[in-house]
Amino acid sequence: MRITALSMAAAVVAATITGVAAPAAANTAASRVELAAGNGTHFNTASVTYKRVDGAVNSVKILTIRAQSAAHEGECVWVEWNDPNWPGGWAHLNSEPPCGGMDYIEELNRVIKAPAGHQLKVRLAVHHQFDVDLAHKDVAKLL
Repeated sequence: MRITALSMAAAVVAATITGVAAPAAANTAASRVELAAGNGTHFNTASVTYKRVDGAVNSVKILTIRAQSAAHEGECVWVEWNDPNWPGGWAHLNSEPPCGGMDYIEELNRVIKAPAGHQLKVRLAVHHQFDVDLAHKDVAKLL
């Protein structure tokens, strides 16, 4: 009976040590990239806060995005990522673009991933309203 109690105590201690150590090893710090495009009244900015997905290859969790469009009326800002499965290669992260001097913040908590060897990137894409052509852009690598 003493041996069983001793074995159980050792198992509880081992489980406690393992349980305490695991979250510390799995806790990944958040990173942020800053993006800027255009100049003068056409100056637009964005930031993307993200963290690596532990144990996953080429995956990040986008925590928040912030985008600010230029004061120029009719200029709209998208924050995008280079999705290998999206037609055209770039998919929007923000659900709607801020336009004409607006500031936009969105909490996403969305995982994006790509095959190994595909460099994950985000970009600030600025379009003039009702124009499909890209007016200004900035690109940054993740990871």
